[in-house]
Amino acid sequence: MFTETERLSLTKFAYSTPRIELEDFLYDDEIAVIRESGTRAYNLHQRIFIPKHSGLSMTIRIQHLCLDLDVEKWLLGIADCLSYGKLFTVNVGFSYIVWKPKNELRYVYAAKALSLNRSKITQKSHFHDFALGFRKLNNSDYLRNTFMSQLKGNVFESSGFTPHTLVCSYCWIEK
Repeated sequence: MFTETERLSLTKFAYSTPRIELEDFLYDDEIAVIRESGTRAYNLHQRIFIPKHSGLSMTIRIQHLCLDLDVEKWLLGIADCLSYGKLFTVNVGFSYIVWKPKNELRYVYAAKALSLNRSKITQKSHFHDFALGFRKLNNSDYLRNTFMSQLKGNVFESSGFTPHTLVCSYCWIEK
């Protein structure tokens, strides 16, 4: 369970960067694909989702648009907002746009179950080591690795889809 201090720190961190809009880095046809997917495009920006329930475990989702995002630095900022000592899980994933056959675009949601990277954390140094794994990667690596990690046993394998561009990064923290 998250403490009130953690929730407040994470919220402050999530909204600490200047607001980025989809129009800042995507073309009109890419934004239209996101809207057509049923996603409220205005929900895609830097934000945090903290559930209101008081259950034994909770997953907080933090998201950030992928315009000039240093994922390692972003994760280290999240790490500074948390308390340690008890086991929790961190998942990092990305939403993106793919090309379909016949030159059509499609938006692919980020799903926690299909995260690019995940780790069990008990100490701040573990979180730092996890974040360090993102140091040498760039947006092309995230897009390719996210796309490839979702290939096995699903529609992408035989669909002919090819990755196009990243849209949003997500960090799910479950305590």
